[in-house]
Amino acid sequence: MFERWQRTVEETRDLDLLPVMNLFMVLIPFLLMGAAFYHIGVIPSSLPTHTPTQSDVPVTPTTVTINLMIAPDEISMGASSTGLTQEQVDALGAVWRRRGEEYDLDGVRDHLRRIKERYPESNTMIVLPHESIDYETLVHVLDSTRDYPTGRMNREGEEVRADLFPVVVFSRLLTLAPGEEGGEAEGEAEGEAEGGSE
Repeated sequence: MFERWQRTVEETRDLDLLPVMNLFMVLIPFLLMGAAFYHIGVIPSSLPTHTPTQSDVPVTPTTVTINLMIAPDEISMGASSTGLTQEQVDALGAVWRRRGEEYDLDGVRDHLRRIKERYPESNTMIVLPHESIDYETLVHVLDSTRDYPTGRMNREGEEVRADLFPVVVFSRLLTLAPGEEGGEAEGEAEGEAEGGSE
């Protein structure tokens, strides 16, 4: 009986795993092939929200570009903007006749200040001086359009000034010969920009 028990124990120790291993060797390639062709497609999306008074698009501030024409007898101002109607742009224009030897630079500055208060992000001005305007006169005009006094004092006791239209682009003012229609033509931009007059 002891021999029978010993023979039974020996038979249980020697398990034949070769069929099971063969089975896994056949299944593993199929599992790998199935995993390689299994893809998950993801489409990023968001749920719409009903908020008619809000928008994800940032609001771009409206800006205007000032066109300043300096003639021997007057200073005329126009404007251009992609965010305003033609009536609103036309309302920004003005003309100052020359009084004696001086231009009304205070009137020009006050008008630019009102425009700056309405459209604070604006800072560009296209200057079209007549060919007969001398350099000193041009400097005085640009000084009046670059900044304005705020009436406040800083710690050093100096007057605080605020920017008006410090970015200046010079353009050439084209004039037509006598008898030609159209009068003075629009300026021909030269692409020369300055941060203000010297």
